[in-house]
Amino acid sequence: VTALRRAGNLKESARELEAKQQRQRILQLARQRHGRLTVADVASSLNMDLNDAEQLLDTLVDGRHVDVQVTDAGRLLYVFPDLEDL
Repeated sequence: VTALRRAGNLKESARELEAKQQRQRILQLARQRHGRLTVADVASSLNMDLNDAEQLLDTLVDGRHVDVQVTDAGRLLYVFPDLEDL
């Protein structure tokens, strides 16, 4: 039973590490793109499905550090205000 718990904890730790690394890559990408990202930007850069990229970006939206806007063309634009002027 202890071995199963450890294995479960390792899987959870691995998922947390992967999620942290993905968030870091998104921040790097946002810096490169002057604080503005689309779902397609993230999906192509992180080699992930569009739906997964959108879900990941949505977890970052807090209305302060990351906000989401809808463009005139109806696309979602994720804005990182702290990175817009860099």
